[in-house]
This record gives sequence, structure tokens and C-alpha cells, in this order.
Amino acid sequence: MTLYSDYHRNNIRKNILVNSNFNIWTVGTTFVGITNGYTADCWYYGEGLTTGVTTVSAQSTLLPNSACAKTFKINIDTAQSSLSGGELIHFMNRVEGYNFLPLAGKVATLSFWAYCSTPGVYCVFFRNQSAAVSYVRDFTINSANTWEFKRIPVIFNDTIGTWNYSNALGVDVGFTPCCGPTYQTATTGQWVSGNYIASPNISNNFQKNINNVFLLSQVQLEAGEVATEYENKSINQDSLECRRYYQVIQINHMHALSAQNSAGAAYANIYIHPMRTTPTFAITGSQIWKPGPNGWRNTTTTANSVATSKRMRLLFQDTASSDFIAGESILIVGTIWLSAYL
Repeated sequence: MTLYSDYHRNNIRKNILVNSNFNIWTVGTTFVGITNGYTADCWYYGEGLTTGVTTVSAQSTLLPNSACAKTFKINIDTAQSSLSGGELIHFMNRVEGYNFLPLAGKVATLSFWAYCSTPGVYCVFFRNQSAAVSYVRDFTINSANTWEFKRIPVIFNDTIGTWNYSNALGVDVGFTPCCGPTYQTATTGQWVSGNYIASPNISNNFQKNINNVFLLSQVQLEAGEVATEYENKSINQDSLECRRYYQVIQINHMHALSAQNSAGAAYANIYIHPMRTTPTFAITGSQIWKPGPNGWRNTTTTANSVATSKRMRLLFQDTASSDFIAGESILIVGTIWLSAYL
């Protein structure tokens, strides 16, 4: 058995989760009526209620200890009295295979602070990259509106299922406030075939009342049987780790040279913090400034074929079809949204 001390001596990171203290919220800090999508960086939220509605947000006034600045909060905006089928609320940290590799075939411990307005049984789950095998455990919120520290053991048995240890998804590490029977398994504390995120023991009271809240803080997944002190990272380290998966780049009067084109165009090489893989992108508010009476022009923007995990070559094209001269000095503004999420 390999304990944390063995990893520490070999300079391997202790907590394999990214943004585990919820410091980074690149897209925004409030998500009203969200059903599916990333919220806090690297945390994917899924809500499959028929009538219930939730809001996810960064919460900074009610904290478990002085080493925490923000927590992950789910609020029930519209209640739902009961659950059936595949109705659920769950959220997870999607761990890249490279980060997951040190735990392959090892004993590990998940620890976290949880706070909920409804006491009862809740669940944590782990799944491989294809959701073909799952591991579910229960935990209990004993008191309403009270921070409680939880420790969950898990054995990453790599003899069942197919696992990835490179730059694709390694393992989902998730939390389930409520879940219908479709994704429940009675076999807890061991790996089973199938996509499961809860057990039949789950109380399913969280979604029943408006303004019920579930808060989570300082989530740590580490090697060994002991939940050690939470590994606080600097905000700079948190930010760098998150930028491997999601970045927002503001182009502010970037200098470029135009290419000769009947519609008027310019290429811009955008150098980025290295990402997990070649990112998908969206560009908002892009404009080209060209010397002359027309000044700023709106653009349509397409990606050139030159794109890697470290660089993108973008084509900014003037929608006014004005005449550009090859090599003409221009300025570009715009916001680039880059995603390499798992």
C-alpha cells in the first residue's frame, strides 16, 4: 500500500483536484437556473429536475474556517417535492488522466467541508472516463446549517473498467445532493459496472423547499488512508492550473499587419498559456481599426488552420468589405474565450 508520505518524498502533488477551494470563477460567480455546464473553473454542474430550479454561486460570507475565501453554493429557487427516474442534482471535478495517474490502483481519501440546510444522507461518487464503472459512498449531514468535516475512503481498482492516464478524462469526483432511482446503486464502497452517482439511502430532501442550500469547501483527494491537512495553494497557482482548461484573453489595441484581401483582413497570432489540448474558441466584440475616415469596423472572425495548445492564428475579417493594403498597420480589439475542458 502506498501512503501519502511516499508521494511527498517523490515530490508528487498531494491534492489532485484543480480549483478545490473554489477560488477561480472565470465565467462568472452566479448561474441562475443552470441545468448543465461549468460553473467554478473545472467544476461541472448537472441539474435534471422536472420542475425544480437551482442557482449555483460563489459564496463568501459563510465559511468553514479562516483558510477559505469562497465556497460552492447551490440554492433551491423552485422546489420539487419528489424525484423519479433520472431526476438529479450533481456536480463534479473532472480530473485529467495525468493528475489521476498517481492514484491508479491505490488507496485514497476524499475529504471536504459540507454545509446544508437539510440534514440527512448524501452521496459522493467516482466514475471512469466513459462512466462505465462507478464507486458510490454515502455521507451524513448531522445538523442543519452547520459546517461538518467529512472523510471518504476509496480504492482506485484499475482492474475493473478502462482508465485513461494521459490528457483526457481520468476520473470524475462528484457530489450528489439528490437523485432518482435510475442512477442509484445498492452496492456501495466498491467499483461496479454502470453509471451511478448515489445509493438508495440518499434522503432526497434537499430539493423539497425553496432556499434550501448546499455548500462545499476545501475538497481534497489524496493518496493514503488518512485525510491530512488541506493543501492551500496560492491564488497564482490556482489560476495557472485552471488556465490549462479555460482562458479568457482580452485583446486591447493589439498591433497587426493586414493581409491583401478584397474584404479586408488581418491575421493575429495569439500566444496563450499552454492548454490541455487544442482549445475550442469563441470571440466577442472584435473590431479592426484601419487608418482613414472609416476608423473602427466590426468583424467576422474565423480560425486559421494554425492552432495548437500554445498558440492560435486568428483571421479577423472586416465585414464592411473595405479595401486593405497588404502590410498595412492596423489595431485589433476583442475578447477570446478558449476552452479545453474535459
